[in-house]
Amino acid sequence: MDESLELSSFRNVNLLDLNFTNVDFASSFFTECSFKNCIFDRTLFRDAEFKNCSLNNCCLRNCNLIKVDFFETTFEKCCFEKAETGSLAQAWFESCHFFETSFNGFDFGSLIQTSVVDSKFFKFNKSIEFKGEFFLIDIL
Repeated sequence: MDESLELSSFRNVNLLDLNFTNVDFASSFFTECSFKNCIFDRTLFRDAEFKNCSLNNCCLRNCNLIKVDFFETTFEKCCFEKAETGSLAQAWFESCHFFETSFNGFDFGSLIQTSVVDSKFFKFNKSIEFKGEFFLIDIL
């Protein structure tokens, strides 16, 4: 059975202690999914896929993103924070744009096999584009 969420845009939402396993955000929404001013705290994303999504001014705090694929996703003024727990293990960012986005508190162990492919990072009116596949820990 195909199921989809009726909403495609979330604003000013706190998503706490949720488990998104095997969720395909690309096909779960009728249009592109959009998150604005949202806080994801202690949220598990496992084997999830984001495609053509937009996250604006969102914070992902103490989240576990395990085998999560981001395709053509834009992160604007977002923050990935590893305060107590959390990881970006085996995450995949392909053709993504990171505008003024930060990754705080992560070490090598919490970024195991997280790759960035053909993506751009923008900060302080400057940009750098990575063509090919790179590990996020090397970029940071």
